Amino acid sequence: MMSETRVRRLRTTVVMLGAVVAGLIFPAPVSASTAAAAQDTVVQQPFAADSGDACPHGRTKGLLGWHLPPLGGGPVVADVTGILVDQPVSGDVSTPECADDFRFSTVTFTAIAGARVVDTESARVDNGTVRFAFRLAAVTATPIDLVVVQVCRVNLDPAPFTFCGPKQQYRAPIAIS
Repeated sequence: MMSETRVRRLRTTVVMLGAVVAGLIFPAPVSASTAAAAQDTVVQQPFAADSGDACPHGRTKGLLGWHLPPLGGGPVVADVTGILVDQPVSGDVSTPECADDFRFSTVTFTAIAGARVVDTESARVDNGTVRFAFRLAAVTATPIDLVVVQVCRVNLDPAPFTFCGPKQQYRAPIAIS
């Protein structure tokens, strides 16, 4: 007859072998994007844009985090972090020429793959500062070539009209495999 200790060891060995065999037969699902994202190289690129008016009332700045896949090719994901400022900001006396013009500022980020818009995100603020963080992602395997950033000043009244500053274009970095 086997000792109780030996029986426990045998049971433990059988259970562990069963777990190993089950793992080989039924591996845990891992999506390709999850596996690839874990190995991506992230290249940080600063961005900035303004509303184009004399003050300027609206301005943004921050970082684009381009995710470059390990096997080459272009990024299909770009993380965006930054701030959007709309003048006047409470307590800021450094810009007295930026009196309240009764508009608010918006910033729009447009991700382009080839000739197609694949994602867009925006933020808005009125007389203050807002932080934002989001991810632009291509819905297909086509890499994002370009992110366009534009700040606009929006008025809810019929006149005067809404206007926008120049579009700032940020090209994706080239992956080196």
